[in-house]
Amino acid sequence: MSLTDQDLEKIKAVVDARADLQDQKFERRFAESEEKLTQQIDSKINNAKEETFQKIDSVKTILEGDHQGLVEDVETLKSQVTQLQSHHA
Repeated sequence: MSLTDQDLEKIKAVVDARADLQDQKFERRFAESEEKLTQQIDSKINNAKEETFQKIDSVKTILEGDHQGLVEDVETLKSQVTQLQSHHA
């Protein structure tokens, strides 16, 4: 049995169609993987941003507390200086 040119063209068409399907399947899987990775990266970035904002807020709270404590200490010292000055005057 010998294959005619028409038989070879049909075989080639089937092989080409199969290759096209494989390419489409690969491209779809690649796009899905790319989308999944993009979502994971975005999620990690958002989590990192949120953690950073929380840490900044924590430090801000600590610094505000420290500042308030310093203001109170300065007011206490001013009061003590005023009292000392009034005793020596």
